Amino acid sequence: QVLVLTSMVRFKNRYLLTEWRWHDGRVDESLTDSVILGILRQCVAVNFGDIGAGAALSSVAVKYWNPATGLGVVRCGRDVHREVWCCMTQ
Repeated sequence: QVLVLTSMVRFKNRYLLTEWRWHDGRVDESLTDSVILGILRQCVAVNFGDIGAGAALSSVAVKYWNPATGLGVVRCGRDVHREVWCCMTQ
């Protein structure tokens, strides 16, 4: 007989609500959620290196982005939310 053990792992998320504002007050329609995700990935890699980027980038996703209001929701893992938050406040 073969005994197979399976364990269920729960992925714990944090959702960060952000507001991006421009100094001139204009609305930038060319800024999309994929562009924001690319900027976040680049910023995490620069500030926290390859190890930090590998840990953080597997869980980062832009769930909502509205260019008219500048509001966005970014999902990230619970253990790396401070690194992502740090990159969003620079």
